[in-house]
Amino acid sequence: MPTGPDNLRLAHDIADDGYVRALIAADRADAGLTMLCDPAVLFGSHMPDRFGHLGTSLFTLFQVMTTDDWAAVAGQAMETHPLAWIFFVVYILVSTFAVLNLFIAVVVRAMEQQVAADMEANVAERQREDAVTTAAILDEVHALRLELAELRRNANP
Repeated sequence: MPTGPDNLRLAHDIADDGYVRALIAADRADAGLTMLCDPAVLFGSHMPDRFGHLGTSLFTLFQVMTTDDWAAVAGQAMETHPLAWIFFVVYILVSTFAVLNLFIAVVVRAMEQQVAADMEANVAERQREDAVTTAAILDEVHALRLELAELRRNANP
């Protein structure tokens, strides 16, 4: 049985092998999921007018995403694939969620920029006010020094 550094090397080799196996399994799962969720593979042979080519597939998916006559597309798919509604419902939910997140991100970004601009304006206004106040205080200190110097001159003739 290996000891010391050999145990570490053995554990490292096993971990590397497990990592590689996990990557292979994930790649196979991804390929299977792509085949399962690709509308051109699922519906292309039965609906070539909607999923026959990349361009028509993208247009049809955009149409479904915007819920423009998506029921007709789903109905046509369900004639040959009765469980096709699952794909369309999940697709609409996920794509709507993604588009909504993009919209919210744009709104939040605009609000952040406005708040930053307002804060910069407030800082600039405060700096101007502080500069005016500082100038007034310095003028007052200068006037007091002049008065003090005059008082000292009059006190010591």
